Amino acid sequence: MTYKEAGNHTRTHEEHARTRQGAGAAVAAFAAWGFSPVYWRLLMSFGALEVLTHRVIWSSVFLGLIVSRKTGFGHVWETLKNRRVLSLLCLSTLLIAINWFLFIWATMNGRVLDASLGYFMNPLVNVVIGAVLLSERLNRPQIVAVALAVLGVGNLSMDLTTFPVIPLTLALSFGFYGYVRKIVQIEAVEGLFVETMLVTPLAIGYFIWLEMSGAGHFFNGGLLFTFLMIFAGPFTSIPLMLYNLAARRISLTSIGIAQYIAPSIQFALAISYGEAITMRHLITFGLIWTALAIYTTDAARKEMAMRKRMSVSENSKT
Repeated sequence: MTYKEAGNHTRTHEEHARTRQGAGAAVAAFAAWGFSPVYWRLLMSFGALEVLTHRVIWSSVFLGLIVSRKTGFGHVWETLKNRRVLSLLCLSTLLIAINWFLFIWATMNGRVLDASLGYFMNPLVNVVIGAVLLSERLNRPQIVAVALAVLGVGNLSMDLTTFPVIPLTLALSFGFYGYVRKIVQIEAVEGLFVETMLVTPLAIGYFIWLEMSGAGHFFNGGLLFTFLMIFAGPFTSIPLMLYNLAARRISLTSIGIAQYIAPSIQFALAISYGEAITMRHLITFGLIWTALAIYTTDAARKEMAMRKRMSVSENSKT
């Protein structure tokens, strides 16, 4: 084996190792998000707003520790001096707070099926946001996929008792959150730390009011509840860190396919919890799943074509 061949072999081995790490991180992140209803249902007797309050507080503490060990707070403070960045982070904070609260509420109130539908819809919402706000052109498969998703939402909307408020709000809030975070210039972990810190004063104020009024459960709800509330910080942050690790090691197409793990698990949980699944739900999910299959196949085809072009280009240089 020549020196050049040995170097190529080493690079290939390292790339495969990075890909395996990325794939493992993606699966772990989306599996954690998929099984998260199990965690939040353990706290269903305490109310979604109180749970969200502790999720914010302990996430900010956990992320603060990570940032302090990673880069320190200097970069964060410098970033916050930029008014545009701060304004965008305020907007992203509002969007993720809505998403977190509604997901917790849906989990605690027997609406895991709606949450699952919302996150199945999210990739297609991202496509529409990209077309409208980023001037990204939709190809024919993407147009068909979006049209099928619209039909699915319309199918549920025909019956006002099942109008998909929760799925649409979850999909739109997370979709626009992703858009805002895409255009703001700040690292993922530091950005989430700032977002939690922006709302932490309100969370602490509400926490103090709850405890002083006797309505809070942190000190008198039992040791298990106290532990679960504190662990909500790492439980929120670790999957995001795994997701960021995956995003640096595998393609966006691979991540796009992996993200179906979470709503698929949530769908199975909804069935196990005995939530009512009507024929209208099945038709809607069928349309969404068909749309996702078209979207994913098209994305995989484009990535394979791109890799082939890159391989041809590299071979021509050697």
